[in-house]
Amino acid sequence: MTAASSDSPVRMRYTLSTGSTKICPSPRRALSAAGEALWYYVIQREVCGLRDTEAVMRQLGVPREVRLRMGYVPRSSTDR
Repeated sequence: MTAASSDSPVRMRYTLSTGSTKICPSPRRALSAAGEALWYYVIQREVCGLRDTEAVMRQLGVPREVRLRMGYVPRSSTDR
């Protein structure tokens, strides 16, 4: 997930598994989702015994904004 440079610096774009790119209407929600996904990824790596998280995040190019939001995001009753 990266900031879209042509539209607005706060809008986020992401690529689906089908290869198409979409613009996320809520950058805050997109960053929260990316932070939660990163958290799950890091936990899975640690369960497998892989501990060098910082090196992997640098290699993958994880943006600082996503790193800062890494963690579980509780869902409100309106999100369900």
